Amino acid sequence: MTGSTLLGGRNVRVLRDGPVRIALHGHFSTSDQDLLKIASGVIQYQRTFFGERQDQPFLVNIAEVLSEPGVRGAIGGTGQDDAYSIAMTEDVPRSQLLSTFAHETFHSWTIGQTTREELWLHEGFTDYFATATALRAGLMTLDEFVEVWNDRLLAYAASPARTRGNADMTNRWVDPAAERMQYLRGALLAVVLDRRLRDASAGRISLDSIIAEQHRRASIDPQASALDMLRQLTASAGVDISADLATHIDKSQRIILSQGAFGPCFQVETRETPSYDRGFDMEATVKAAMIATGVDRAGPAYAAGLRNGMKLVRALEGRLGDSTQRAAWLVEVNGQQHILRWLPAGAGRMTVQMLVRVPDASADPIECSLN
Repeated sequence: MTGSTLLGGRNVRVLRDGPVRIALHGHFSTSDQDLLKIASGVIQYQRTFFGERQDQPFLVNIAEVLSEPGVRGAIGGTGQDDAYSIAMTEDVPRSQLLSTFAHETFHSWTIGQTTREELWLHEGFTDYFATATALRAGLMTLDEFVEVWNDRLLAYAASPARTRGNADMTNRWVDPAAERMQYLRGALLAVVLDRRLRDASAGRISLDSIIAEQHRRASIDPQASALDMLRQLTASAGVDISADLATHIDKSQRIILSQGAFGPCFQVETRETPSYDRGFDMEATVKAAMIATGVDRAGPAYAAGLRNGMKLVRALEGRLGDSTQRAAWLVEVNGQQHILRWLPAGAGRMTVQMLVRVPDASADPIECSLN
């Protein structure tokens, strides 16, 4: 192993399930036993997926962090070879827990080397396999799968970085919108390639097959290029991805998923909605310690009563990127707190794709997971 992690300090709790240990510091709405079950279940499934031994030690560190003003259910992680670390607030939704734990676990299995320009592959494909493997392991419900994917699809549609080419988005540390777009773009492209591979091979070959073989080859040659292997292996399966990469990664043309991209249990619906408009400059507001900044006098937040200089205490309602769900914020003015509500809808229109469950389809997550 070339990288691991540790957690120290007082009041650290350690739980174990065979070779899997979790170390926890802080308090969470999800019980310690459930966190262990999620972590261990994902690790066991992904080890099976990649043909790895089940008896090797694996450590998951989980530490509570305080929520920033206006942020609900925040979670982040860092993956290593035989471990990963999670920092999260107390009240993270289960769907986010599952996808994040599965994402960081997936980073433990090499699929080849990537460059700074290939973040869409390193992180985006990992996001795709995070939800896929959590579902297949029987840990994520169908509704949670839909929830995570719809968050991604909404964020993709509303992102200010969606029309930016890959060459303009290489500095992930100072450009959060661009970094998020790399994750989103890679995950959506993975869906497209998986469907193309399945269709071209009458279901015999999928993106699973490709990634599993990449892992086998990269285990032999750790310096092997992940992108080169992806090109070679998909080509040998009868799918040329050159046009996909040029169109969607290099030139940033929008990725449109087919109606049946996720298999028979789900359907992708395409809708036209008002453009998403918070009504104020969120990035500038965060930098100003959640003092409302850049409130648009012609926007929905101003009409609801929000003014520059008001303190945004906490977000109560709303969904990032969704212009059809009402936003609600607790704000403070002259020491008095009030709740302001508005529909974050702008004057323009945007195309949004959403995932829905097919009526009367199987309710079994494993049957619906495109094994």
